[in-house]
Amino acid sequence: MSPATVDDAPALAAILIADFLDPDPWTRLCYGGIDPAARLAHLTAGLREDLASPEFPLAVQTMRDADTGEIVAFAQLNDENVPPIENRAPVEPITKPSGYNVPPIRDYFAKMSAAKKRAMGDAPYLHLVDVATKKAYRRRGIGSALMQWAMAEASRRQLPIYAEASPDGQAFYKHLGWGVLETWSVDMGQYGGKGIYTEEGMTWPPKSRT
Repeated sequence: MSPATVDDAPALAAILIADFLDPDPWTRLCYGGIDPAARLAHLTAGLREDLASPEFPLAVQTMRDADTGEIVAFAQLNDENVPPIENRAPVEPITKPSGYNVPPIRDYFAKMSAAKKRAMGDAPYLHLVDVATKKAYRRRGIGSALMQWAMAEASRRQLPIYAEASPDGQAFYKHLGWGVLETWSVDMGQYGGKGIYTEEGMTWPPKSRT
């Protein structure tokens, strides 16, 4: 396990793009119209910018294959509700590729952001943005090891962690002792898809819903 550097951005983006290329119905609805190469370039540029900036409050931890040295998984923690940096140099915006299905994405982010605000308020906390593992390396305890790193970091800093858990990840988080604080859903049928997509806002250490 080792911290990521800016040179690792392409490898991290490649892990994320794998799920984009084999999408679930929600990902297909929202992002299926984006050219995969453009999506990969956008993810790489965003990760490179964040990792290169000493001012951006994040920590990214990676796991590598012991034989090949390739990155096979990573976790990203961002600081939330921290004071903005004064006199920060302007950053050139990264152009997003075309093909986003904006209406369901906007619906999701409005509900997700409101849930996070209700759950965590204005106090500082850590946001677990991603825990991603290459498919060939799943079910080997790698994701659990990265989660333990995130939880240890939270304990060290005496801050709670918040994460948005997809349907595939909810049981995994609960198994590790996380608690559910918020739930929100998007009716995909309103936007040309089928079914209901639901996520849970989860925290560690767990705390009760109010």
